[in-house]
Amino acid sequence: MIDTVVRQVCGEIIQPIRDGWKWEAGGKRLRNTATDLFIGVDGDRAFKVQAELPKLLFGRAYILIKNQQELTAATDLLLKIASQVVSRLEPGPYWRVDLCSHLPVDCGELTASLRTCPHASFRQWNRRTLYYERNFQILGRRLSFTTYDPLLKQSRHKKTSNISRIEWRLNPEKIKELLFYTAADINKRGVHTLDFQACWQAFRKLMLGFHNPLRECPAKGGGLFAFLASEVEISGNYEVIERYLHAKKPKDPNRIRRAVRCLVNFDRRIDIAALVPSTGPLQDIPDLPSVMAGRGNGKGDKNPAIASRAAQEPPSAGQAKGRRLQGKEGRTEA
Repeated sequence: MIDTVVRQVCGEIIQPIRDGWKWEAGGKRLRNTATDLFIGVDGDRAFKVQAELPKLLFGRAYILIKNQQELTAATDLLLKIASQVVSRLEPGPYWRVDLCSHLPVDCGELTASLRTCPHASFRQWNRRTLYYERNFQILGRRLSFTTYDPLLKQSRHKKTSNISRIEWRLNPEKIKELLFYTAADINKRGVHTLDFQACWQAFRKLMLGFHNPLRECPAKGGGLFAFLASEVEISGNYEVIERYLHAKKPKDPNRIRRAVRCLVNFDRRIDIAALVPSTGPLQDIPDLPSVMAGRGNGKGDKNPAIASRAAQEPPSAGQAKGRRLQGKEGRTEA
């Protein structure tokens, strides 16, 4: 649920730097080589700390934090590691919080749907977007949105999956607006404590912010949009739109493309409200697609937290095949 965080800190850097830490950026930051935790340094004092919470807690990225206990353990570990090189560490408010989740929907369909849906938090949002077939970004000063196929990124564009990773980057103003103040933060500037349920409700509110202005077709062109959308669903491709545009040559062909994609993809295929229920994240979504190597309690998992969670998940097809082969070899030797 929570990925990268940046938190304000105050304290003096302990000299000399102990093993496991490395100076970077011309002496302006320290990096922990084991966890990739960064400490911003100004002179001889630390002013911020940045890290990926799943990597601190589980030893690897793309594993979701799924409850308050894991979130509390990760934030405590963040300060514990930073205190190795910072004396009298005083934590401050969060400057950046990345909310993330995995949704069981094909990333190609999701990106094609969301790119035609304006969002209430972005003004003139289509001027600051980056769109590819399985990657979609909306960049903003206070808020940024990204969705992509995690397997496509991990395999360096060689494999795809039916999992979409959603990331929302919140800067200080949005953190105060969406994550609220807890009892401990009432008299302080900024949010000092992260609550898992508050983070999930903020994630859900942002996802439901995508709305389709053509959910009810307007009188002008509405029947045309509905007709083309039904033809697309029957044929299974968008060639019918291009044939119509080639024959009629309208003044604004992109408007027709956007309208039909809205009707086909958003209204009739993907129900965002069902993917982000108010009770909490969906429980049957894997941390990584099952085809990824090293998931579960394989060779790469030395962290007991990963192995305990993986023991509750069914084995992948490759793992099951390997177990059957091992069983056959054992019977042959006997």
